[in-house]
Amino acid sequence: MEPLLRNIVIAVLSLSFLTFTVFFGRLPIFRKTPIGFLHRVVWVHFPAFLRWLDGKVTGGRIYKYTTCTFNYLFHEKHPLVVIFFLGLLSVAAGLFLHASWRMLPWYHRLIALELLPLPYLFTYLASRTRPNTVVTTSNYAEQVAAYPYDRIIFHPNNNCRTCRLPKPARSKHCSICKVCVARSDHHCVWVNNCLGRENYRWFLALLASTSVLLLYGAYLALILILYPEVNSRFTHYDHAFPAGLMSKWAPWLLRLKGFREDLNTVMVESIAFGGISITGVGLLAALTWPLPLGLLSYHIYLVWAGMTTNESSKWADWRDQMREGNVYVGTQHGSGYVDNPRSLFPGRDGRHNGHTRARATSNSYAEFGLRSGEFGRRLSAISVGSSPVQEKSNSGSPNLDTTIITSDIKKEVAGAQWPNQPHQVLVKTADGEAPREVPAQLEGIVDEASWQRCWKLDDVENVYDLGFWENLREILEG
Repeated sequence: MEPLLRNIVIAVLSLSFLTFTVFFGRLPIFRKTPIGFLHRVVWVHFPAFLRWLDGKVTGGRIYKYTTCTFNYLFHEKHPLVVIFFLGLLSVAAGLFLHASWRMLPWYHRLIALELLPLPYLFTYLASRTRPNTVVTTSNYAEQVAAYPYDRIIFHPNNNCRTCRLPKPARSKHCSICKVCVARSDHHCVWVNNCLGRENYRWFLALLASTSVLLLYGAYLALILILYPEVNSRFTHYDHAFPAGLMSKWAPWLLRLKGFREDLNTVMVESIAFGGISITGVGLLAALTWPLPLGLLSYHIYLVWAGMTTNESSKWADWRDQMREGNVYVGTQHGSGYVDNPRSLFPGRDGRHNGHTRARATSNSYAEFGLRSGEFGRRLSAISVGSSPVQEKSNSGSPNLDTTIITSDIKKEVAGAQWPNQPHQVLVKTADGEAPREVPAQLEGIVDEASWQRCWKLDDVENVYDLGFWENLREILEG
């Protein structure tokens, strides 16, 4: 039976890897890896070929309609994906429990009933927009005071051109939800909501509970129920793939043939005994459980690194610029900063928080950068934000008094209690030479004699990294 079990494991892992690559190969951490390449083949090169073929055959009509459907499903706010996810979970769970309830020991029945409601609960909690998740006129001062501006990936005096509010550090405007999200991670179509300061914890709980439920369902269906039955039937066959051929000395073509025939035998017997309700649901769970588990692992890494998905892209942009030798790091006045940032910024748990763990990558450009202009190496700010606008909003209601907003924010920032405070700034120059002048946004902030070329993220502080357990506690507290 060992060859049979190994065949099943190989088949399940192969299909799971392919499914994971298709859905999550776009994550920044997989850039310039085989997983990222396979993902681009599936989502970029193969669709490009189909688009070319469609242009030759139908003049591009099929591509036009499919593009509209794809954009609606993934770039508009609607509950269809949530309905699909929960509907698929409900149908699969109903079929499996109805067919296998009498075969399960009482303790497995109890565990199943305890695990099954959790994805529904956490989907509901993650899909809710709680007060501190969205930056509003009533809580903007509190949101700004929550995190300091590090002047590397987040800068003060930026205003959201849509919401007409100052942008707190770590926030981002969501074009789908049409709001500014505090401590923005990303917009998730599976919960039809943006994940931010208060509901990100429920998203992590959703990934964890779904991973456990799928893995447990695969175990019940394939190991507890199907394995004994299929094993007893499988041993009566005259195998084209005897156990001796499993040795490394057997010709690989013969081993491949035996693997295929034995796998066919297993599938036939499994479907004959369990049908769709047990075999189908078990295989579905076995093939899909790596998806939420892989995504959960990635987000655990982000927690460990003190980043969000949005911030990992921003750090990756700086890393790409550093590889070109165009980035310089400077010290803020009065920071007492020394050459080794990792010796200066201990978190609450005493661990140093130099940015040694930001390894994500992205294709986007930095939100804020500095470049040389017409006059030698004179610097100019990019995407720093303009002064507040006193026009009426689209809704017809007058804008807030931004003078009062700015005053309140300065007062709140002065009393911010975040354990780590920024001590560095980053700039990039077009000619790769050290900056000679400082833009107005950094005048009086950076020590102009402190510029040093920066080649790697290890030499840059991440003030939002307090250490894994403190990072996790801050997320759980919302």
